[in-house]
Amino acid sequence: MKNCYCHERARGKLAIASLTDQQDQVRAIMQNRFNNFLGIVDKHITTATTQHTELGSRMDRLNLIQNRLADDNLSYTKLLSDNEDADYMQTIMNMNSTQSVYQASLQTGAKITQLTLANFI
Repeated sequence: MKNCYCHERARGKLAIASLTDQQDQVRAIMQNRFNNFLGIVDKHITTATTQHTELGSRMDRLNLIQNRLADDNLSYTKLLSDNEDADYMQTIMNMNSTQSVYQASLQTGAKITQLTLANFI
């Protein structure tokens, strides 16, 4: 009986050793798969970070261009205003001056015409 018990005990130890080996193999496989998965996740994170950075730089360039275009629009509007808009007070003064010259020329023409007709009568 002693022999049987030792034999059973040896088989139990072998079974435990076999289960331990299988557990170690499964653990190694799972560790390998987990490390591969972490590598894939790292690649995706790197890609997402790169894309985010590129998008941010594109947005900055677009904002810079938008601000530059707004400044150009303001500059062109001011330039157009300076070139085409009339100074209201200056225009009125020019009109009054021109009207005075016109009235004076009409009066001069009327006086010359009166003298000429009176001389013939």
